[in-house]
Amino acid sequence: MESAVSFAEIFVYPESRETIFEITAIFEEIGVDQWLTERPFIQLQFVNRCFLNDREVSGWYSYQHQTAEIALDRSFDCYGQPLEWGKIQVVSYVSDTLLQATQKTLTHELGHHIHMALRELDLSMFRQTMTTVRTDAISQYAKTISKPEEYFAETFVAWIFHRTELMEYDKLGYAMMERALKMLKLEVGEK
Repeated sequence: MESAVSFAEIFVYPESRETIFEITAIFEEIGVDQWLTERPFIQLQFVNRCFLNDREVSGWYSYQHQTAEIALDRSFDCYGQPLEWGKIQVVSYVSDTLLQATQKTLTHELGHHIHMALRELDLSMFRQTMTTVRTDAISQYAKTISKPEEYFAETFVAWIFHRTELMEYDKLGYAMMERALKMLKLEVGEK
């Protein structure tokens, strides 16, 4: 998948391009590759370990700069967990492999990037999603009251990887994602 380079200025430390192409294949699999060529991340960086405010994280996104950083290395307890709706820390923990966990983290950061596009297209819809903190969200991180944008990003990951469960357990989140993607004219497939 050579087109992954066109999605952003990609920096890789120290992984091979083949590994990054394998991770970013998620974009084509869910059908957002064309949208990303029209609305790329400004910068997408893959690093061994990722830090935000001196705390190790799996990834982060800057709304101001439209950049993302994804950690390639994570401990074994950060994936391979069963889906326990509302009890898991983050959706990427519900992954069978390190590759899938990394793809879910990348998808989470893509959710922020899509959320940013929504902000630019319809500020009232963006504001509505920012006030929609739900107690029936998929993860503990999505329920963080001080960070309602995480609800949108975690719900986006659920839309891709756990859509049936999202519709069952978080009907408002499902409807929010349906409206937001329709507004952006973005058809996103399931994985």
